[in-house]
Amino acid sequence: MGVDARTRLGLPPGVQPPFEVFVNGVLQTEGVDFTRIGSNLEFPRTFAWQRKLAFWRWALLFIGVWSSYRHHDTIDLVYMTNGQRLVADLKPAGAPRA
Repeated sequence: MGVDARTRLGLPPGVQPPFEVFVNGVLQTEGVDFTRIGSNLEFPRTFAWQRKLAFWRWALLFIGVWSSYRHHDTIDLVYMTNGQRLVADLKPAGAPRA
């Protein structure tokens, strides 16, 4: 039996279509890359969320003792409200915030 790998993200309050969704800078298509369910977006895959660097890890990176690259996905929502174009960084509940 396979694990259902889905991610559901809540839209900011008051956001109504039309809007654009970008994953890692690539425009996504509703119905193909994600589904809108009420005030949520559901993606048929999981995403990698990077935590903030601990002080010791940041210090080792800074002095060049250690290097590291961790995969980190970004999901951006571009929408209009009151005539202004806004961008929101979407993350699921419990994901680390930058």
